[in-house]
Amino acid sequence: MTRTRVTWLKRIGTKASWLTLNKISQSFLAKGVTILSLTAFALANFPSIESILGSSGWRIQALFFGSFLFVIGHLIAAWQAPPEFNGRSEATQIVAEMLVLDTKPFFDGRLNVLQQLVSRFRSDPPPDMPDGYLQNAELALRDASKAASSGNTFKDYSRDIYHADIQLRQFANPYARFSALVFLGCGVILMIVPTGLNVFRTLLYFFY
Repeated sequence: MTRTRVTWLKRIGTKASWLTLNKISQSFLAKGVTILSLTAFALANFPSIESILGSSGWRIQALFFGSFLFVIGHLIAAWQAPPEFNGRSEATQIVAEMLVLDTKPFFDGRLNVLQQLVSRFRSDPPPDMPDGYLQNAELALRDASKAASSGNTFKDYSRDIYHADIQLRQFANPYARFSALVFLGCGVILMIVPTGLNVFRTLLYFFY
């Protein structure tokens, strides 16, 4: 992979992470499903609607395909994202939920997951993962190891381990993340453009 491409992907960084995809998906999901339902109903039951709308008929098509692509992107994100991220858009929320389950067996399991993830990302890092995330996870593992050897309980450093785990795992499965981002992004654009034009024309109608 060329240096230019790597730099470009890293600039995208957290914009294609599972947390960011969930933020986009949750914020537009209800709108996308509503628009899809209405436009699909109109196009399926009123075949003459496009001829009635004339040159503006492309807008209802854009709304339909935009909402359709958005729903596909949402489904990809929901299907491929690690279970911790489903329905959540903030790392602090996930870590808080983990701390509720902060028992020794749970901690040992997450510690093992983080160790495996660090090992995998060290040999094959996601191309869009910003610099520093892997190093922070390695530091959290070293600190936890030192704290354990000095007699501290696991609860003294479990928060750091959980946070490092979530911060790193949001970059897992990059191909699915980028696919979801493309579908969500294209869907949002196709929905926003005709909506903006319709709002503009409505304002012109009222004021002129």
